[in-house]
Amino acid sequence: MSGVCDNLIKKDIAPSCDDPIVPGIEQEGVIANRSDVDFSATTFNSTRKNLIETLAMKSGKKAYKVVVYGGTPFTGTNVALATGTYRNTFTNTVNMVVLANDPDVCGDIIDGLANGEFVVVLENKSKGLQKETNPGVSLHDALPILSRPKSCGNKQ
Repeated sequence: MSGVCDNLIKKDIAPSCDDPIVPGIEQEGVIANRSDVDFSATTFNSTRKNLIETLAMKSGKKAYKVVVYGGTPFTGTNVALATGTYRNTFTNTVNMVVLANDPDVCGDIIDGLANGEFVVVLENKSKGLQKETNPGVSLHDALPILSRPKSCGNKQ
């Protein structure tokens, strides 16, 4: 008997010779305060329910660009299984570096990162054969991990 609560693997776990994976994440992403995202107006793909087609923001709210330069941007970003009592979930960690440490950056970025909840959209370098559906974009309820400049009150 199958139902809504079935959590079964439905596909081979194997690399595709026709569509090889390109490891890594693009240098640019988007970060938004979780409270600014309009989840009720966000649209998902009709056949792939875990693929967001349009991420909607609440009226007057915006998302912000996050850029990490280098050959391996967002190094350390990962998704880890969090085992629960009744259901498992995933914990997402997005690593980023904020290099500036002036008072505006501390007030406008660092303090928010230290205490807020976010949604981060990152794009995998691997786009897949069906690029028009962009399977390389992933949405994370994220816990940013960053190197905090000492002048912002970091006690290292």
